[in-house]
Amino acid sequence: MRGFSLIEMMVSIFIGMLVALGAVSLIVSIDSANSETIQSSRIDQEMRALASVIADEIKRARRLHDPITYVGQGGTNSGTFDTVDTSTAGCILYGYQDATLDSAAATQDFVNNYEAIYLSTTGGFGSVIFAKGTSALSCTTAGKTLNSAQLNVTGLTFACVVTNGTNVVSESTATTSTLPETCNEIDVTLSATLVNPAGDTFSKAVKSVTHTYVQQVFIRSGAAKTS
Repeated sequence: MRGFSLIEMMVSIFIGMLVALGAVSLIVSIDSANSETIQSSRIDQEMRALASVIADEIKRARRLHDPITYVGQGGTNSGTFDTVDTSTAGCILYGYQDATLDSAAATQDFVNNYEAIYLSTTGGFGSVIFAKGTSALSCTTAGKTLNSAQLNVTGLTFACVVTNGTNVVSESTATTSTLPETCNEIDVTLSATLVNPAGDTFSKAVKSVTHTYVQQVFIRSGAAKTS
């Protein structure tokens, strides 16, 4: 009985190589798709967590330790914490009062809190900075980074929306009905890319894809007095 001829063997090897190449390509595609799915879920979780922290802080705006004090004072002056300032791109400034439960001073029943949340970019890496103080802050006040080192924040916007749906950009361009004092909704838009942790040589390279996340934040307290 004669075996395979040389030509038949070469054809068989060639067909086998095609099948093996197809199988390898399928495995690589599945692995790549799985990696992209994991990365997409990871950046979504990172951005959701960051947006949640930002939202929890903004909700505090205008809160007064004793709001009854301001009832019936008229509308000739703005309350100390009425204005929620989003006039600077990528930054929000606001304030509120809070009880000092740990204070030993009997006459001190509240403390003034001022906060700033803004985007800071250094060396091409963007971070969301949270600053806190007892006096009015600026959009450059030193603070703590809210996002993890794996999230490069490329964009951050705060849109102050008043009761009539108007977006207040600046105090100077606002009308009587669209003053920042009447702002009751902040639309936060985050854009970011995922990066590999420093020194991580084992994970697959993260694709440079920008994700955008939008969060609506409703301020719990209304203005105590409006201009």
